This record gives sequence, C-alpha cells and structure tokens, in this order.
Amino acid sequence: MFYNEPISDEKVGYEGGLVNVDKGIYTKFFKLDFSSMYPSIMLTYGLMDRKKDVLGVFLKTIETLRSLRYVYKRLGEGNAEKAKQQQAYKDFEYLFADLDLENISNEDKKMFKGVDNSLKVGINGGYGFLGVGFYNFNDIQSAALVTAYGRMMLT
Repeated sequence: MFYNEPISDEKVGYEGGLVNVDKGIYTKFFKLDFSSMYPSIMLTYGLMDRKKDVLGVFLKTIETLRSLRYVYKRLGEGNAEKAKQQQAYKDFEYLFADLDLENISNEDKKMFKGVDNSLKVGINGGYGFLGVGFYNFNDIQSAALVTAYGRMMLT
C-alpha cells in the first residue's frame, strides 16, 4: 500500500490552556494538575488527522506510553499492587521481571519517578507536536480542540 507524504498544516494561532489569575502577589495559592489531561483528551476524542496518520500510530503510541506511565507512577509511590493491576504492567511484565517489587526502596522509588516523569514529558510532547508548524504530521485543528476541551472541562 502506498501513502503520500503528508503536508504540514500552516501554523495559526489558537486559544491555549486556561489560566485564571488577577494581577498581584499571592502568598496562598494552589495548582491543579490533572494526570495526562491533554493526552487523555487526544485519546478520548481521537484527535489526530487520520489522513496524515492513516495507520493510527500516533495515538496508539500516546496510549501505550500513557498506560506505561501509570505503572511507573504507582511504583514511584511504592504501590506495587496497584501497578500490577494495570494492563500495561501485564503487557510489559518483562520490563519488571528482574526487579524486587515486594521491597521497593527509596532509591527504587526515585528511579520509578524518573521514568514516570520522562514518560510524562514524552506524552505531553505529543500534544505539543500537534500544534507546531512545519512538521508534516502536525494537526493544528486537533491541537486547538485539545485546549478547547480542556478549558470546557475546567469551567
């Protein structure tokens, strides 16, 4: 089967994420952080131009890395039981075969948190990839929809 090389979407501005703040100096504040919010929105709504990614590799990659991230997140918390309940643990059990998950040390937790953070950056970078100009597989419309859905969820 032959596929034509996709053409980059032209970079156009779109409304980004939600920031709600009044000018001033604050000593009491809080931050809301939703685990893999943008990647989850992309997966829930299938946000990627299927004319460009006809095989669906992009979203499948995001889905796999997000699932694996949740395993490492639980291991970084020292919760091997929750990690083992994840489908990604079962799918990638060979990655953990040589580890003593019944006795997770503080050093192990640091390592697991490091992998978790690396996967977080990678999957969030998937959203960023959509909104960048000059890449053949970018999808500016999907990037705009991701932030729009995110704003709707938070308001």
